[in-house]
Amino acid sequence: MAVQAGFVANVRDFGAVADGKTKITDAIRDAISSCAEAGGGTVVVPAGEYLTGPIELRSGVALRIEEGARIRFSVDFDDYPLVPGRFEGIETYVRSPLIYAHDCTNIAIEGRGRFDGNGQAWARPKRFKLTEDEWRALVEEARSGHGVIDEKNGRWWPNQGAIDGLKLLREIASEGRAPTLEEAAQAGEALRPTLVGFVNCRRVRLEGCTYGNSPFWNLHLIYCDRVEIRRVLVQSTWHAPNGDGIDLDSCSNVLVSETEIFAGDDGLCIKSGRDADGRRVGRPCENVAIENCVVHHAHGGIVIGSEMSGSVRNLTANNCEFLGADVGLRFKTMRGRGGTVENIDIRNIAMKDIRGEAILFTTFYHNTPPEPVSERTPVFRGFHIANVVCRGAKQAIHIQGLPEMPVEDVSIENATIEAESGLRCIDTRNVRLSQVNLTLKNEPAVEIGGIAENLSLRGLSARVVRENESEPEAS
Repeated sequence: MAVQAGFVANVRDFGAVADGKTKITDAIRDAISSCAEAGGGTVVVPAGEYLTGPIELRSGVALRIEEGARIRFSVDFDDYPLVPGRFEGIETYVRSPLIYAHDCTNIAIEGRGRFDGNGQAWARPKRFKLTEDEWRALVEEARSGHGVIDEKNGRWWPNQGAIDGLKLLREIASEGRAPTLEEAAQAGEALRPTLVGFVNCRRVRLEGCTYGNSPFWNLHLIYCDRVEIRRVLVQSTWHAPNGDGIDLDSCSNVLVSETEIFAGDDGLCIKSGRDADGRRVGRPCENVAIENCVVHHAHGGIVIGSEMSGSVRNLTANNCEFLGADVGLRFKTMRGRGGTVENIDIRNIAMKDIRGEAILFTTFYHNTPPEPVSERTPVFRGFHIANVVCRGAKQAIHIQGLPEMPVEDVSIENATIEAESGLRCIDTRNVRLSQVNLTLKNEPAVEIGGIAENLSLRGLSARVVRENESEPEAS
């Protein structure tokens, strides 16, 4: 997976100044071009503070950020043109990612340096996720002419154009289509870039750097094949809007290992397009391995969906830890998505202080009216989860399918979960629990609703420990 060519280009030799104020966009571009024209090589960014606009990689080029180097990205919105991409599962034009590659082969980002996306200039934080002091600071900032406060909805916006642009995008989405280039340009100030966005690339390696403060998702790989992500650190604040850690979007043959994520939204996310557009593209996310990763304060630790219309299959995860997440293992979809999620094997998971469900399957991510089974009907089947320890959750396990399409063929074995409430099964088929031990604060230990075909709870034991009680009650 490494870039093999020996040519090395130091950005200092192309005019880069490490003062943190002078844009080095041209220097990085020229260094990348020199490597590409030499048949491949490595662009080196030595220690220092740098400011740049977007970086676009080319085939055969590795970008090495050395220890002590910190690259901050410009907050001049006009620096980032519209490029082809995928926005929340729909093929369209997006604002250029801070680091972009399209149709490239054999590319890498490596080293021990840091990327800072300057996301605070783009983000639209919600008041309820901030302290009073943080919100008061944003209000004062808006009064001085930097940003706009939406008091009704409790949000800070970078400018009025972002508010108007989002309104336009929602109107277009309600029509079931993607924006044209002209419409995307009109809505441009509402389009926040990802920190890394690679589209249709092969032999991709991300190793060793720190990525933080992204305007939107942090690492977003679309239609990429043969991907390695190793020893990466992703840092978003817990309240970062849409602060996903890593999004693998219709990718194949992927390894994510020894990576730590602090997320403002989902942590390790598996996606494959949304609704009709995702089914039209029809590229599954498949053959993904996740190993030895830690996720902090995310909406979900390992997440599949909700954009999974192109299907997801053949995912394994092993030896991962989720700390302070909303949900541990989170599998979500809804009517209209379509697609099939299958052959998922997850083992050796440790969780602590989960605010919601330790394990969640839901096909009611948004509640929608019943409809006949069709290509719009999502399918969840073939999940095996083993060796789970969770020290604290609101609910242990929640599995909810559709009446017309139950969640099926799920096995959970050798799990120890401490939670407020126990197992809820609604509209399922062939769910089997073996050696699952629950310590709960509330009864009932099990709730069953709708269809429950071939539900096996023979391996489930639960005890209820109420406050001020010395002895637990078995149930």
